[in-house]
Amino acid sequence: QFVVISNLSAVAVLAAAFLFDSDLRRHATALNRVALAPKLVSAAAECTNYLSMLLLSFAYDLHYSSGLVTAARTGLNQFTNVFLAAILYNTLKLGRPVLHFNRKLASASLVSLGLLLSLDSS
Repeated sequence: QFVVISNLSAVAVLAAAFLFDSDLRRHATALNRVALAPKLVSAAAECTNYLSMLLLSFAYDLHYSSGLVTAARTGLNQFTNVFLAAILYNTLKLGRPVLHFNRKLASASLVSLGLLLSLDSS
C-alpha cells in the first residue's frame, strides 16, 4: 500500500515540477525526438520493477530470513538484467553483448534454489 501511495505522490510532484518549470518542460518536449524502442524498454523496466517489489513483499512475509531473501532477490535481479540485456542486444542491437550468460544463469539458479530449500513448509 505504501509503495502505491508513494509512487502516486511522486507522479503528482513530478507533474507539478514539469508544469511550473520551463527547463523541465523543454526537456520533456525533447523526448519527442527519442525513438520509440528506448521508451518502451524504459516502461517495461519500470513495470518489472513494480512487479518485483510486489513479489518481494510476499517473499519477506513467507520467509524467516530476510538476508536470504535479499540475496535471492539480488541474484534474480542481476540475472533478469542480464536476460533483458541479451534480448535487447540480440533483437534491437541496444547495449553490449552479454558475456558468460550460462554462468550468470547458474549463479542466479543456485541462490534461488537455496531460498527454495530453506522455506519453512509448516
